Amino acid sequence: MAETYVDYVLTAQGRALMARVIAGESLTFTRVAIGSGFDYNTANFPSRTSLVNEELSLTDLTMSIESATVVKITAVFSSSDLEESFYYREVGLYVEDPDDSTNEILYAYGNCNDNAEYITPNVDEYTVQKQINFMTTVGNSANVHIILSSNSFTNIPFSESDWVYDSNSELYKLELGSISESIKVFTVTNEGKFESPFAAINRDSLNGTTVECLCPFDGCVISI
Repeated sequence: MAETYVDYVLTAQGRALMARVIAGESLTFTRVAIGSGFDYNTANFPSRTSLVNEELSLTDLTMSIESATVVKITAVFSSSDLEESFYYREVGLYVEDPDDSTNEILYAYGNCNDNAEYITPNVDEYTVQKQINFMTTVGNSANVHIILSSNSFTNIPFSESDWVYDSNSELYKLELGSISESIKVFTVTNEGKFESPFAAINRDSLNGTTVECLCPFDGCVISI
């Protein structure tokens, strides 16, 4: 996980982009890269523009909004995705260049150097799966996006205790704050996850978002 990396930091380019997000521009995370290269000079991390030796690119990302200025970006990979063994040593988070969508910028970088883990493709049905979490400062989470593949969702799970019952409307409401992304609501059953029409999305004059559950609770997730 990213939290174990030595001096996992925003790059200089990442900090410059964060200032632009604070000023109102959008930021789109595109992928997580993992590599096997060494970099013992932690003071050099902010100036990095790429990994030393990239091994794998993970483009199927999920994102959750942790606060007004922090998002969590998650990527998952399995040793079954690999063709060759490598040392899982460095990690980078990339964003789309806001001035040129055909380019990307290394937003954050970390390297565990000598503490790297050796990962190999499946051997005797043994599989290693890694979930990489970036708790990332962005300046204004409402202006942050990810590129979603057609079969992935950014989920906010919830339980009944997270909702507030409104006795006047007899509906449950969940305050999401200032979220600008489109929101889909899904019902989760033993058979799987299904898009549900039993919810209403409301925004007030201050762009505060409220989701109202129009049906009895049976377990749901919100996808933004």
